[in-house]
Amino acid sequence: MFRILNDVTNLQLVFANYSAAEALKVQHNIRAVTATLRIPGAELLRQMRAEGLDITEFDTVPATIGSAPLDCSETVLRSHLRTLFLSQQKLETALQGLSLTQRVTVRDQLEFASSSLRLPSEQLLQRMAEQGLTLDKLGLGQSAGQDKISAIRQRLAGALAPAAEADKVAQVKQRLTALNGAIDLAEEDVNAATRSFNVVNLEQAQARVANSRR
Repeated sequence: MFRILNDVTNLQLVFANYSAAEALKVQHNIRAVTATLRIPGAELLRQMRAEGLDITEFDTVPATIGSAPLDCSETVLRSHLRTLFLSQQKLETALQGLSLTQRVTVRDQLEFASSSLRLPSEQLLQRMAEQGLTLDKLGLGQSAGQDKISAIRQRLAGALAPAAEADKVAQVKQRLTALNGAIDLAEEDVNAATRSFNVVNLEQAQARVANSRR
């Protein structure tokens, strides 16, 4: 996948064939996925290099080059890319399989290739938004749906967290109860042994006194 996404020529050809509405969708998806995956920005990377840090040192996923199938024509490949960038989920899945270094490289290539997108002017987009023609209403944005999903996930996490803490507390209480029980049993054994020892000593003392009287 890295080899395919790193081919800027194919990217430019695919991007140039999107309609204006599709171009907005693609731009939105690229920005959303880049933010979700937290790909380091150019300024951060420059500062890291200036201070002796290499982004490759932070790779947790092995870099894989891969290649397109031998029987995959350029037409089929571009058709695949066209579908890929129109789906935020598919694009995110594709980038997740790459190492951090590869993600940075692909992000840079996508930013360069995005100049081929036939995007409406910022002035037009602003006027559209002022009159209610937002990306969400045009079916181009996923922010509202994603926000709802994120909110649900946060609520679930918040609901599960107390339950998890309660389970931990219950486990600790059980262990303390078991430990206290063991301590009580040990004390009983010690007391029993002490009583037995005292009885034996008393019998021995009585026997000595009886012998001395004889």
